[in-house]
Amino acid sequence: MPRKSVAALAIGEITGDYSHHDPATDVTGSAHSRAVRWLRDDVARTVVGRDLLNSLGAIQTVCRIARNDAASRVRQLADGQPDPGMQEATPEFAGEVDDDDASPAALTDAFQQLKVNLEYARSLARAGVDLERLGVTAFEVTDVYRAAWVQCVAALDHWVHQELYWRMVALAMQPEASKPDRFRRFGITMDVLERVHQRGEPLENVLAEHIREALGRETFQQPERIREAFGLICDASRLWDRVAAELSDQNTDDPAVSSGMVKERLREIVRRRNRIAHEYDQEPSDPTRRQAIDAAGVTDTIDWIEQLAETILVVIDSDTRPSGGRQVAKQRQRGRSAR
Repeated sequence: MPRKSVAALAIGEITGDYSHHDPATDVTGSAHSRAVRWLRDDVARTVVGRDLLNSLGAIQTVCRIARNDAASRVRQLADGQPDPGMQEATPEFAGEVDDDDASPAALTDAFQQLKVNLEYARSLARAGVDLERLGVTAFEVTDVYRAAWVQCVAALDHWVHQELYWRMVALAMQPEASKPDRFRRFGITMDVLERVHQRGEPLENVLAEHIREALGRETFQQPERIREAFGLICDASRLWDRVAAELSDQNTDDPAVSSGMVKERLREIVRRRNRIAHEYDQEPSDPTRRQAIDAAGVTDTIDWIEQLAETILVVIDSDTRPSGGRQVAKQRQRGRSAR
């Protein structure tokens, strides 16, 4: 169970049957419960593999986690042992990929930068926990959590931009590749033609600059805007249905995740970001108070954003292959040489 007051996990065992309580008189305010024996309540998120953390951030309140030997790994964490599923993230793309089935996340610098940016947001959440432990009163410590929330939404927005920039250039440099209608209708200025045909500037460099300028002022945070953005490089008409299906496949023992659930959670995350940035994070039902926020809630949000982005990448990569994989890696290497 992700804890709400600190950036840690609690691990327990069910020891009793289901019981029902009157929420009006129960101290927890809950109507449904089962007795639990807590084994640990201080498992730092930093010692748990990202795949396991992503599963713990599932949309359902209670769910079964069956992938990647999860039960055995949780048992080892409860016994004070390290998570055997911990893996070091590759900091950046290291060259041509030989495996056509390699994870698409390993093929994009944009996704690796997203992970760096999200880790910065996590570090803000951890800093907030430390400041609360120190009893800092010079400022409202929960604002550190709000800064982390804003940072993670900004990281998602930035990632969409970066994926679009290099994928659009790579697609433009492949004359034989199939291209979506939105890509074919993307506007090119006369200045681009003059720079290429009259000044002899490399087409790839000029296109990259033009695409960045054209899309740089756009915001890609809301579900529909993200779907429209990726429609420039693939058929994104059913993007969220396919993302939901992929998330459901990742947790086969749980109830299926719908596209509506995914989009609504993203909308709520963005709404909260906007309230923090523009409305002082006021409580909607009571403008005299600020909405509650804690390290666990922020960290869950960051983890979910990372899982969402990686799942989107899986979906769009399935549309951009077979010209993806090694071909995309080579294209990006040529881009580096041009720069």
